[in-house]
Amino acid sequence: MKCVTCKHGNTALGKTAITFVQGENTLVIKDVPAQICDLCGAYYLDPDTLEEVRKVVNDETKTGHEISVVKLKKAA
Repeated sequence: MKCVTCKHGNTALGKTAITFVQGENTLVIKDVPAQICDLCGAYYLDPDTLEEVRKVVNDETKTGHEISVVKLKKAA
């Protein structure tokens, strides 16, 4: 698909890392499947992946860890 961010690149399936910062807490989620722009690097998540990311963010924010790095494991 054509990238809606830069309007010039094309996206392809790949994996990315997403970083969330809230207050003094930082969460990095690795190996997130996404459509990634070959020009600007913008990424787009499908609805199922987005829901998995939301679950990880909710679970990890409850731990109280200042820094967390996790790999996304999509449910089969």
